[in-house]
Amino acid sequence: MTHVISHDFPRRWRTFQEHAAKVALMQAEWEATRTRALAELPGRFGFPDLASFVRAVRAAATKAGPKKSHSKRPTADTAKKQKTTAPKTRKGMAPKSKATPSPALPSPAPSEQHGEKSDRASGKAMPGGTTTTSQAEATWPVGTSLDDPKNFGLRPDRAVLERGPLSRDAFQAKLAEALRFATRVLHTSKVPAAVWREWRSFERELHAARQSPSQTP
Repeated sequence: MTHVISHDFPRRWRTFQEHAAKVALMQAEWEATRTRALAELPGRFGFPDLASFVRAVRAAATKAGPKKSHSKRPTADTAKKQKTTAPKTRKGMAPKSKATPSPALPSPAPSEQHGEKSDRASGKAMPGGTTTTSQAEATWPVGTSLDDPKNFGLRPDRAVLERGPLSRDAFQAKLAEALRFATRVLHTSKVPAAVWREWRSFERELHAARQSPSQTP
């Protein structure tokens, strides 16, 4: 048994070195791709230089503020304590009745309530000057690195879907590079749901662009 292991060791060592070299090459290619993508971020978002882009990111993070903590649901023990501390009524005394709305202030008609719900669903302006769309934009993550997936909010660059003057091979290579990054985003856990859905839609658009019969040489 010892003779078999020692005889097979050189082959296994060569295989290990080949795989290690492939992993190192893939890591180097990914580092170069990420470096190019990070360098292009200011221009993609319309900033003239890196300093103004960093200032805008910091300002957006400051406006977003800390995340709100979700209150814990009451446990069985807490509910039991609340029930035992409820005010008791004396014998012979009727319990206090709940306050009823004043007849001088009629409640809104069902049609008005339905109309208000429809406005919220359609994204129209609601009282206070806020809209559903603006709220979603305000809470959109501002991170640009998948090393922090919970704050990752980089949007897909749909400009890569336009072929322009590129040849067929060059255009296909650009689509393949964008598809690799989109796949990495989709396979990274803890990415926000809204961001994941947008990258999922972008991935489908990339597949459609690669398989389009109009992409002739």
